[in-house]
Amino acid sequence: MKVSREASYGNEVTLLQRESLKLLGKGNMGSLKRQVKERAHDLKNLLKKGVKIVGDSCKKGWYKVKHIRR
Repeated sequence: MKVSREASYGNEVTLLQRESLKLLGKGNMGSLKRQVKERAHDLKNLLKKGVKIVGDSCKKGWYKVKHIRR
């Protein structure tokens, strides 16, 4: 997953907002669940590296990251 640093916030990006738009219109529910899990896993790795989330979706993002089932 690529993270652009084009925002004027430095390392802060609206990652969840962009990724949720990518999920709209995708195939069946099985692939949607798989994509959400993959993106949550990627988000967890990015957050460990120090990338910050901007916006109201921050609470939802942290909730998904904290509750990833292995």
